[in-house]
Amino acid sequence: MVYFQRVGDKLLQEFNVVQQNLVIAAPFIKRGVIEKLLEDVSEDITVTCITRWRPDEIISGVSDMEVWDVITRRNNSLLLLNSFLHAKYYRVDSKCFIGSANLTASALEWSDRSNLELMIDIPVDNKIYEFENLLIDSSIKVNQNIYEQMKNIVDEFDCTNISFRDLGSSKCGNLNITPNKEYDMWSPELREPKYLYDIYIENFEDLTEVEVNAGKNDLKNFVVPKGLDKYGFEKYIASQIMQKPIVGEIDNFLMKPRKFGEMKHFIKDHYRELELNCTFIWQNLMRWLLYFLPNRYGYFVPNYTEVFYLKDNQ
Repeated sequence: MVYFQRVGDKLLQEFNVVQQNLVIAAPFIKRGVIEKLLEDVSEDITVTCITRWRPDEIISGVSDMEVWDVITRRNNSLLLLNSFLHAKYYRVDSKCFIGSANLTASALEWSDRSNLELMIDIPVDNKIYEFENLLIDSSIKVNQNIYEQMKNIVDEFDCTNISFRDLGSSKCGNLNITPNKEYDMWSPELREPKYLYDIYIENFEDLTEVEVNAGKNDLKNFVVPKGLDKYGFEKYIASQIMQKPIVGEIDNFLMKPRKFGEMKHFIKDHYRELELNCTFIWQNLMRWLLYFLPNRYGYFVPNYTEVFYLKDNQ
């Protein structure tokens, strides 16, 4: 069935008869819209909501971080972030709806200025579950700490030089690079993260060829608007690092401070299907986390070994 009129009313009708679980995925979600859609959904229903938070998109008002407040008020509900999300996907038990509509009032025809959107229902088969599992596995779970850190980044972000025509772009600045699709396998190649901005603005003068190539490979793993100054760029990168699955797993592992050897074994377990230098990978990851997220991570060196920790757990 194809729907191009009253798309929001159709979704609301389906949400109101859900029996077990809802999976909601859209890059843009407004608080008022998700509240309306979930208003009559029983607290017994499992709700998994996936979206993305990019500073410029939050500031422009196309999406709301306050979706977190709506989800946390419910039982059996999760909010996940995926910085590469572009799909609009709504599964209601064994029914699935896909199309162009985000969860905004204009997309769902709940405002005076509505978009022309398309939505179709499709059968839920193994391919659908395969996509859903990929989506969830490549996302991170939001908690109060992540929400507050992301909010701080957004509050400090300056959109002055960004063209909002670039919203939703899958490119990184002006660089002609192809995004990496192996989201959960990302690890930084550039040893000195402070050089990443120079590579973003294509200022290669003081960099080696190895550093430029490593930085370009790293930038394939981020979607960044063009025109950012260094402060804005590094805030933007920080917001996307926090949405990397590997970083979410590191956070879970850091329920207590971890020695270098423990982190190296953790990396070995995570990338177990690849033959990689775990020492090199962890050294780079640690440098990136300390550089881009200094308020979130720390380390100290007692007895000749580095100990890494999550500051909020201290």
